[in-house]
Amino acid sequence: MSSFSTLRRRVLGDSSSEPSRASSPNPAFKDKDGEHVTLVPTSKLKKLSSKRSKKRQWLVFGLGGLFGIVIAAFFAQQNDVINLEGLMDMNLDSLLEAIPAGIVKDAKDITRHERETVNYDSFAVGLHLQSQGVKARHPVIMIPGVISTGLESWGTEEASRQYFRKRLWGSWSMMRALVLDKASWKKHIMLDKLTGLDPPGIKLRAAQGFDAADFFITGYWIWSKILENLATLGYDPSNAFTAAYDWRLSCQKLELRDHYFTRLKAHIETGFRTSGEKVVLISHSMGSQVLFYFLHWVEAEGHGGGGPDWVDTFVDSWINISGSMLGALKGYPAVLSGEMKDTAQLNAFAVYGLEKFLAKHERVEIFRAMPGASSMLPIGGNAVWGNKTFAPDDSKNQTVSYGTFINFKESNSTQSPANLTVDESHAYLMANSDTWYRDQVQSTYSYGVAHSRAEVERNGKDPRKWMNPLETRLPMAPHLKIYCFYGVGKPTERSYWYREDRDPTSKLNVTIDTTLIYGEIDRGVVMGEGDGTVPLMSNGYMCAKGWRINRYNPAGVTVKVYEMPHEPDRFSPRGGPNTGDHVDILGRASLNDLILRVAGGKGSHIEDNYVSNIREYSEKLKQADAAVSKDQIRTALEVIHDARSSNKLRQEASDYLEKVKLDDEAPHHGYTIAADQSQPAVIRHFGLSLLDHAVRHRWNEYTVEQSTVLREWEFDLARNLTDQDPPYIRNKIASIWVDIAKRSWALDWMDMDECLTGLWNGPLASKELVLAILETLSEDVWAHEDPIAGLRSTELSRACLDIFTPMTVLLDRNPSRATNINVRYGEEGWLSRMGDLLEWCISQEGDDEARRACAVKTMITLRSVIGWAIPQSLSTTRITLRLCQALRSSYLPIQLAAVDTMHIVYNRTRLSEDEFKELVVPMFMHDIVDLLQKLYDWSCVDTTNIDEEKYLLLKKLSELVFNIVGLLGEHPTLIPIDSGFNTFLKLLINIAKNKSLQVSICALHAWVKILGSETLVSSSPVASSVGELLEVCSQRVIKYEALPEDSPDPSVIFLNEDIDTMPERHLFLGNYMRFCKMITERIVQQSPADALYHILGSAEQVISHLYDGEPAFSMHSYSKTSIPFLKMDAQCSILEAGLKGSVRWLTARVGETGVHEQEVMLQNLKVWCERILGLNFEDPSVKERVIQLAVGFATGPLKKDARFAFKIFDYILDTKYPDDPNYPCYSEAVKDLQGLCIHELQRLAMKFADYLITIFDEVERKVSQVSQAVARDDNVRTRYYSVLFIITHRAASVDPQPRQERLETFLQPLVAQWQDSELTQSLSSFSMFCELLGCGGIQQYVSRRALHGIPDWSATPLDDEGKALQIQMQHALERLPLRATKAFLSVSVEKLEPNSTAHQMAGRLWEKMMPMILPNLLDMIKQAHAFHDAVNWEGLPPEMSGIVHRILTDRFWQIGISVGSRDEFYAKVGDTKNTVEGLASSIRATVRAVRETGYKLLCYMGLLGEHFYSYKELPQPLSAALFTHAHALSTHQMAILVETIRPVIENCPVASRSHFLPPILAGLFEQLDRKASDEWDMIEQRTRISEGRVSLDEEMRDESVLRQLTYTSVMLVVGLLDPNKPNPPDPKLADGAAPNGFRHIEHGNIRSFILATPEILKPLILFCTHAIRMRDTRSCSLITRVLGSLVPEFETDGQIDIEVREFLSTEVLKACITSLHDSYFVDLQKDLSQLIASIIIIYAPRTETPRQILYSLPSIPAEKVDQAIQQLYKAHQNTRQQRAIVLDLLESLRGVSISEQGRIAKPDPKKIRSAIEESYMTVDMQGDGQVKEKSPDLGGIADMFGRP
Repeated sequence: MSSFSTLRRRVLGDSSSEPSRASSPNPAFKDKDGEHVTLVPTSKLKKLSSKRSKKRQWLVFGLGGLFGIVIAAFFAQQNDVINLEGLMDMNLDSLLEAIPAGIVKDAKDITRHERETVNYDSFAVGLHLQSQGVKARHPVIMIPGVISTGLESWGTEEASRQYFRKRLWGSWSMMRALVLDKASWKKHIMLDKLTGLDPPGIKLRAAQGFDAADFFITGYWIWSKILENLATLGYDPSNAFTAAYDWRLSCQKLELRDHYFTRLKAHIETGFRTSGEKVVLISHSMGSQVLFYFLHWVEAEGHGGGGPDWVDTFVDSWINISGSMLGALKGYPAVLSGEMKDTAQLNAFAVYGLEKFLAKHERVEIFRAMPGASSMLPIGGNAVWGNKTFAPDDSKNQTVSYGTFINFKESNSTQSPANLTVDESHAYLMANSDTWYRDQVQSTYSYGVAHSRAEVERNGKDPRKWMNPLETRLPMAPHLKIYCFYGVGKPTERSYWYREDRDPTSKLNVTIDTTLIYGEIDRGVVMGEGDGTVPLMSNGYMCAKGWRINRYNPAGVTVKVYEMPHEPDRFSPRGGPNTGDHVDILGRASLNDLILRVAGGKGSHIEDNYVSNIREYSEKLKQADAAVSKDQIRTALEVIHDARSSNKLRQEASDYLEKVKLDDEAPHHGYTIAADQSQPAVIRHFGLSLLDHAVRHRWNEYTVEQSTVLREWEFDLARNLTDQDPPYIRNKIASIWVDIAKRSWALDWMDMDECLTGLWNGPLASKELVLAILETLSEDVWAHEDPIAGLRSTELSRACLDIFTPMTVLLDRNPSRATNINVRYGEEGWLSRMGDLLEWCISQEGDDEARRACAVKTMITLRSVIGWAIPQSLSTTRITLRLCQALRSSYLPIQLAAVDTMHIVYNRTRLSEDEFKELVVPMFMHDIVDLLQKLYDWSCVDTTNIDEEKYLLLKKLSELVFNIVGLLGEHPTLIPIDSGFNTFLKLLINIAKNKSLQVSICALHAWVKILGSETLVSSSPVASSVGELLEVCSQRVIKYEALPEDSPDPSVIFLNEDIDTMPERHLFLGNYMRFCKMITERIVQQSPADALYHILGSAEQVISHLYDGEPAFSMHSYSKTSIPFLKMDAQCSILEAGLKGSVRWLTARVGETGVHEQEVMLQNLKVWCERILGLNFEDPSVKERVIQLAVGFATGPLKKDARFAFKIFDYILDTKYPDDPNYPCYSEAVKDLQGLCIHELQRLAMKFADYLITIFDEVERKVSQVSQAVARDDNVRTRYYSVLFIITHRAASVDPQPRQERLETFLQPLVAQWQDSELTQSLSSFSMFCELLGCGGIQQYVSRRALHGIPDWSATPLDDEGKALQIQMQHALERLPLRATKAFLSVSVEKLEPNSTAHQMAGRLWEKMMPMILPNLLDMIKQAHAFHDAVNWEGLPPEMSGIVHRILTDRFWQIGISVGSRDEFYAKVGDTKNTVEGLASSIRATVRAVRETGYKLLCYMGLLGEHFYSYKELPQPLSAALFTHAHALSTHQMAILVETIRPVIENCPVASRSHFLPPILAGLFEQLDRKASDEWDMIEQRTRISEGRVSLDEEMRDESVLRQLTYTSVMLVVGLLDPNKPNPPDPKLADGAAPNGFRHIEHGNIRSFILATPEILKPLILFCTHAIRMRDTRSCSLITRVLGSLVPEFETDGQIDIEVREFLSTEVLKACITSLHDSYFVDLQKDLSQLIASIIIIYAPRTETPRQILYSLPSIPAEKVDQAIQQLYKAHQNTRQQRAIVLDLLESLRGVSISEQGRIAKPDPKKIRSAIEESYMTVDMQGDGQVKEKSPDLGGIADMFGRP
């Protein structure tokens, strides 16, 4: 502690040394042997004479005056007064010659007398104790205060050399430097303002050894007395050490620069190891704060790393001498105005000299540039130092409270505001400080108070708080002893009076008002109790009270207090042996005695010694801190809810209310406030929140008695609830009740059910409270991932079953039921009680709103219970019949609640036959079916006036009917013959006919299930319904998305009402059409003749009248979504479904009788198809559907009729439509038709190759003629020729050799193109590649036209040069061999079995060609990727580099992302063809064609198996081509790369994995990780800073595409790591032989290979780790389960296992915890907590890493971590309990949902979609309601994730 006042007193004298307390006693105590030991009495020491002569008084006055003149002149620094250099040369002898001899004699007498006086304690204390047998035992380490440590210069720059190894603090060298070279001294003594470290070129370091602290300057001792006495016991440098430090530095920088704490730790450990004894630490003043910081640092992971038991292991005692634990108030004015009492009370002459030499603003600058000094600012704020009316240490006769710390006599300006408390003073200081100082303080220190154990533990992880004993705790060292020795009774600065500084030369705003002398105010300073420097509250509070509070001392460290009154000797400048001064106390005899006893092992017998009122003050502080005012709470709540309140006021009010929650008495305050009915509801609700906070966060701290009291308070509040109380009061009481129950019910609270029953028998309000309790309890125990309920899931779930289930059911199911733990009350059970209440409410409903509301609430509670209740109990309590009774109500909310509740009942599965009879069969009785029909009829709404609630009921009713049908399939034979099943099916038909597709879809889905049941589909009621059902399906397969949004069609109107977004609408309509088709298919399969007759007749009728009521066809007005086309498309869709059904029927009848029936049906189909082919259709889109349908006939039921297929083949070849570019839409449709024709020809060629080869010459001639006549370019002609290639390739009737030779003739021209040297040369550089694509002039064109400055390219016409570039690119692309190669390669491998003859032939054929194609192909892909990298566009100026991204960002249509239909999108693109956007589109289309065609070629080659993968030289070039420039691709393009390259990876044969996959997968995951991580970072950054600059549509599009990439990548990982994924077929292993000596890896799948290959595994796991933080919940959920499946794989101790295990234990664990903390991932906490649990359970026994990661988390005590880990070990079989343990451990870190945060309102329940509705709009559904997914096959995922 810097004691400037002490220095002044030493030089100028001090008369304020009267004792403020009684003389100190001479305490006695016994040592371990029982011998009385006393402190060395001062009577045995030499004393000064009591005689005082006037001469000596005159001498003192004279010397003081002379010295004052010298010092004033010294500060004035005026050459005409005194030559300072001469002063420095002056010695004591020359000075004495100038002083009168008498004065010199008296001065020598006094000096000699003082020396004699001081000589008493040089060794006397130590010698006295030595004589009592006390000797050195514990090693001693001393940590001095501010003034105690000298600072010496080690700088070697020119400015520092003169001071090398000279002390610039703590010696006469300091005075010399300060006087002669003030600027240089300031430069050396001040730290860098920004870094808090040495300024450049300056190097000041703390002096070391005993010399560093024994004397400050010659003659001014500090620690020397202690050292002398320690020496008498046997201490020397081998067992004593002074840990001096540079007190200017903050503790963080002290370790950073000097490694101070590392060295201190080493000294302590060395002392322990060399002596075998624990160390005694002695600290003084600020040194105590430094040591307190060290006690945190030494244990903390990532810092000292000693662990929680380090202090207990190495430290015996801490002697805290005058420790400024709560700061020093005098430090505040020092940094505010460069003043304190010492300067304020100088005389005018001295002040003038001081200001001239070192002005206040200079002192402020120096103090602030020493960050370590700011640790002395007062800690604890108003809680410790008082408010404006009260301070704990106020005396009775005080006129002004100490609580107003900074006072202003005049407060009429911003510079002199109203009187300020300590908290306000700190804010004032920060507001009036430079930024550098404010940042230093706020980033380094914290001055607050922690009110709870949890807060204290959390603060233990924050180094800013390690110096604050009110925010952090003592170490967990139960054997540690703390001795607090400090002086009391010396006036100490306590508060100040300031005024505005009006001095024009001053650079400060305010200054101490030294003119103010009034009452307790002396020259602007008010004195209080302390040791002259540090106030009593700072010295004593923590020792006397703070460290006796559990949260600050949970280990129970012993703390002893020994106060020493200030009893100075008047004639001793240092106060003599009984001084209590802050610094001089180091020479006090009794203090030395106590120190030596502790060091000698006798300290445990020291007793507390209080002489001040510190204990009284401490109790006052507690009372002030605990005081809770209802008025204050009300005021705070009013401020928060008042819209006019400022943010600052609202925040202050919130902070106050949060502090109230942390108070130890908060539960009692909460109860008294909540129970006070006279208080407003908002006040009472806050009282409840205090109780809630106590239960949730402090329950484990309470004793059994305290928790019982809490329960009694809760029951009292519940019992006194009234009808007038608002619902939120009731709900809060219910929530608290459940929180208590989850912690103590069925444990030590056994009568809860009885309590609830007592409330139930009360008024309606009490019943509703019980319902709320039961609902919340049920949800938390059975439905939610509640961590507290999860920890006791077994006991709580059993208890719930006990109290809800009727006793008869329990006994029936378990007659020997144990009754030793009985938690229920009564026989009925709550299901029965709730059923009775519901019946009572419904039966006497009338218009009683209270009963209606109670009925609804009852059903809501039932809804939470029914899902887990024993089914038998539902029938026993007649719940379903009572719910049906509720359906008869005229009150719509009751009907809705009843339907919702019944939905839960019938959403159950796997009912036994008895349960089915009791629950399901009644729903098919006539009266119930009639009720459902009437309810349906009543709830139907009209599009002209949609009643939202009725419409909601209608949709829920349709879902209920679907659920009932779902259960029907489990036991269909149990439905009685005389039931209302027939009527039920009619209800289903009516629902299916509903104009609302969302209502209708449930009925259609139900029909799919019925028709899929062999029992039901053959029943007569079903058979009689299929006609109407087919009619509905035929009418509903129209493409509603193609109809305009303002269409008057009721279905479109309902669709617009139900589904807002186009992506969801596309998915919904896709599922709707799928159900219609499946119904048609199954009906035809069951009854083909009748069904097909009906379908064909209806279709012919529609096709014959396509244009009835519609305009005639016109190319001018052509549209792909015309009504005639939509009609045709619908009929074709139904016909195609019917054809599938007929094929299924024919397949099932193979070998059966009834051949004639089959032949008749097939003949009729052929005739009908031929009749349709004979019709003329002008619309090319209609013609497309006709051709598709005809091919469906040929390849479906008529697949055995090759001649008919050839008719279709010939019909397609003859299809010709004129292309008219004047009509772009029509022209595009003609091109589409041509492409479809080729595709269908290929299909027929594959299917009927053996027949077509017999007429090959005719076919070849016809194909050649057509290709020449209609083909637009060589690529189209090639596709036509691919038909001939297919026929030749697939015709098994021709000998292989001639076929292969003929096939080679098809490919030779292609190979020649690939081997063209010009092509190879063009691919050798990026610029030549651009020329190859016709893009060579693009850069110059873009630059010349300054396209980067044009905002809307689609509105800017393209000039002739641009059009020429378009044509040039088109021709260049056509010249490349890509498309032709794709045409032939695709048909070579598509739809072939891997080991078939055709496949083997394709392999042999292409095996010769691929080496000639691949080099240039890979270069082409690589250059296409490079095209996306702006770095390669060297012709563009730097400012235009961003235009590359704009040009190459794809415009695409994709379901789930794009708005509008596909046709609308393409029409819009077509409209911009002749604009600048059209040119950009041409560029990207050209590059995209090269890139994506290259991908497809690789995929097709991969289908050739070993013929492709066996090339040893391929993997590295392939990886380089794909991934070198992949980072430049857009997100969408990267997703396409992943999706198209995925089959290449998955098809890799086992034998080729080791050389092929590592470079491919490593490169892929490195790029995926880079791309996805960067893009997510950009999304988040743009979200933070966009401020509307990016359109919402663009932002949503980018994020949607990024989600697609993320999900695509994650699904690739899932597929690769699927444990049940089979290996690709390998012909070489067909006979069981292993090729090439392959013995091991072929038996494992690709997962095994990856886990054994570090080159792949590392980037893959790194990607997975980062994916946990990517904000896509679907992907994150999958990744957590994937990683969960990997955790057990690395249990062993192989090198890879250890490395991966450590990574999973650190990075993955951190990522999981971080996501758990993020509110975005709140819905994934279940998955994240499970992964965390798996890592801990499996790895914690093998490595300390998971434990250390958890230790490092803020606010989580180490013992809580250890406890949780032990609990996890015990719960290794219970995954829910595992998750609960993790979530409970990380409770303080868990994120909450946005709605819970209050940032958005919770959604309207009416707008919340049901699970069924969501399924129809988010996934493709199969008929059984299962998700239809694309590859990879997820069959093994359940096993992989360890899920049932």
